[in-house]
Amino acid sequence: MNIQEVAKQAGVSIATVSRVVNGNQAVKEAKRKLVQDAIEYLKYVPDEHARILARKQKEKKVTHGDV
Repeated sequence: MNIQEVAKQAGVSIATVSRVVNGNQAVKEAKRKLVQDAIEYLKYVPDEHARILARKQKEKKVTHGDV
């Protein structure tokens, strides 16, 4: 199970799912509900290792620039 499958089930973008999972308030309540319902239906659990890796890659780009 991954974030792409949640987005497809909810009918929203991957970015919207990411915002909901990360607690970003910039998501309209109707879309938040769609995502939360899809997460529950699919029994999605975010992969903490993937989150750490993504964060490190982002930090690396900020520190070293896009090379």
